[in-house]
Amino acid sequence: MSVPGSTVSTTFIDYSVDSFKIEGTHTVENTSLSNKKQWTVKVIDGKITNTNSGSWRTWNSTRIHTQVEGNGTPLYPLDDKFEITGNSSGSNSNGNSWNSEIVTPLVKRFTCPWKVKGTLNITRDTTMAILDYGDGSCDNKATVTINGVTHIITLHK
Repeated sequence: MSVPGSTVSTTFIDYSVDSFKIEGTHTVENTSLSNKKQWTVKVIDGKITNTNSGSWRTWNSTRIHTQVEGNGTPLYPLDDKFEITGNSSGSNSNGNSWNSEIVTPLVKRFTCPWKVKGTLNITRDTTMAILDYGDGSCDNKATVTINGVTHIITLHK
């Protein structure tokens, strides 16, 4: 995966874990340029079905991970910083649909287990929420704003 243009793809065929059937394709493509590392990650026709209840969830997603700091030190990851852009969408067996779009690139540093900055808009049916990862500080807090009301949430690893 270190060579620009290389792609790896996994397609789930007759795969399940316990009572959950997993379907779809996951691809990672190295879309690096000569001066920056970049990978495009896609979920294509993803679906999880509970074989006991028949309920299901589907999704499609495209995320682009671009290294914006630390490119000059490939053997020293502690200075690596990535920005993530993209969107996703899905639906479920209850008739709900959703989509998300990264509005301000999400920032992930090698030295922090959480995303530290960036915003995304999430729409479920007709309700929109804004998820904000903060000011760049390495902490496990983010905010979600729904209908003008902001809630602080705790992120998990």
